[in-house]
Amino acid sequence: MRYKLTPHPRDHRDGRATTSATPTSAAQAGLAGAADADWRQALELLFEHPSDAAALAWGRSYLQFAASGTFRCVLTKETAETWLDCSLLRHPYFTVVLGDQAIPLPEVSSTRAVEGHTYDGFADGEKIRQWFARGATLSIGALHDWHPPAQQLCRELGRRLSATATASVFWTAAGANGLRVHRDDAQVFIVQIAGTKTWQLYDTPAAPGAWQPGYVDLTDLPAPTTLELRPGQALYLPEGLAHSATAQHEPTIHVTLAIREPSLRDVMLLAVKACLASVPKHAVMGGSAVAREHAARELIGRLARALDRIDVAGLVASAGASASRSGAGR
Repeated sequence: MRYKLTPHPRDHRDGRATTSATPTSAAQAGLAGAADADWRQALELLFEHPSDAAALAWGRSYLQFAASGTFRCVLTKETAETWLDCSLLRHPYFTVVLGDQAIPLPEVSSTRAVEGHTYDGFADGEKIRQWFARGATLSIGALHDWHPPAQQLCRELGRRLSATATASVFWTAAGANGLRVHRDDAQVFIVQIAGTKTWQLYDTPAAPGAWQPGYVDLTDLPAPTTLELRPGQALYLPEGLAHSATAQHEPTIHVTLAIREPSLRDVMLLAVKACLASVPKHAVMGGSAVAREHAARELIGRLARALDRIDVAGLVASAGASASRSGAGR
């Protein structure tokens, strides 16, 4: 069923909102059931055991689980090795970091000549491995744009979850810490591809306004929960959960899927946009300050009444569809 984002049409006979653009309760229940089925099937793309998927507390607590074959095979160590030695991997798709600092591009890349023209920024496996020896981490981004297994998985997750799904790789030197403690602005699913990594998990913020994505001061955090992730194992981290990870006695590779859902701000902007669709762009507030204030109050009143009648189910569906589409090229 197609939903409209504009306010419901009014019955010209008595001024009351009609229900022609609003699905019946039975239809709403059917759509909700279909959405729940998509949600369950999306999670089953990542989980080896459906019972583990059923135990996931979305947005509330972490969960360690066995990855599905699809998730485990999103990348192999051999493929990652090939990217360093024989590929078109080029900055800004990769970055090498040591501590909190990105290594200057000339120190991890090389220039290639193609038909008489030179191009810089290509990953140089020999240079990058020299930085691995010093404890660096290689980050490879936007796999959903150019690596077919990641692209297919992210598109399917985005479609089923009505969200943006992106994929990145983190390749960390033996004994090194990938990134210091930080928070991510997404629901995160991690699968370990090679080596064993120790994860330190701290708090999950209680409210959106209580945190910001990025690095975190350890003095503000409680003692962490520690767990190990081995090849084939996966980890779910709720949005905002402070965390860090350290490779054990060998280099480690893991893939991170970031699921970004439509924000409340996204939904509100869509709602206001839909309600203002009937206001001509050329309409101005003319006259005195008092007249302009009167016009503004009238418009705000119309907006409030329109928001009260808006098709909320259609609004949410549209925000989700928009988020899903945006992941394809992100």
